[in-house]
Amino acid sequence: MPSISQEKIFQYSLLLPLLVVLCALTLLPNDSYSAARGTLQESIKQIDSLFQYGEIDHAETEALKLLSDRHLTDDDRVHLECLIGSIYVARSDSLGAKQAFQRALRLRPNLTLNPNTTAPKIIALFEVAKLENSPSYYMTDEQIELYEVAKIRLKAYPVGYVLPGWGILRQGKSREGTILLTSECALLAGTIYAAISANKAHDDYHAAGSDNAAARWDTYKSWVQKRDLLLISTAVLHTVGILDITYGRLALPGKTQLSINGSGVGIALTF
Repeated sequence: MPSISQEKIFQYSLLLPLLVVLCALTLLPNDSYSAARGTLQESIKQIDSLFQYGEIDHAETEALKLLSDRHLTDDDRVHLECLIGSIYVARSDSLGAKQAFQRALRLRPNLTLNPNTTAPKIIALFEVAKLENSPSYYMTDEQIELYEVAKIRLKAYPVGYVLPGWGILRQGKSREGTILLTSECALLAGTIYAAISANKAHDDYHAAGSDNAAARWDTYKSWVQKRDLLLISTAVLHTVGILDITYGRLALPGKTQLSINGSGVGIALTF
């Protein structure tokens, strides 16, 4: 048994130097990759020069050929696609230019062109491609409105279910949200104060003698009634606020819709 164990240890010890060599090789700089990247950058500069000097056919051929290079980064591809789009603009090929720009935008959705170094005609067609590349471009007016409504409603969650007034503020309805949030805070503060006062009146009632018991009891009942009324008012206002967040009409761009009227809810909240 000891001899077998020693034999295995000897075999593993032979593998150890090989592993060390492999690790060292992976850590060494990849000269071939660096050289390829350097050549690639030079090729991109040459294509840029060809375009600037008006050799658009040659520039297009080289750019399309270079797009198949496996060493290209996303930034390189974006640059080449924009260059190809610019070439198509120069040829008055609007469709080809938009397709090239849209390929670039799929890689960099927030891409913009520098107006100081780019011709206005190229920028104009690029902006058209950017617009057509957005999801809302292919939606109907009704779908766009539903999409905008959903985005605005999502701003209210989840904070709106705790303080509906705050949620309404986040939906952009500042006047209604401010009024509702102020009312909520006032009612909550009043409810807490009434509850504390009712507890204190209850303790006073038990501590009072027989002469003051009736008066202390009336005071306790009064505070309990106020607390319950404030609590009910808070619950009603909270419910109205949640209904407004969920079903209330929204102030969309170019429209003013401020009342609740949806899914059978017949409560109007108009300020």
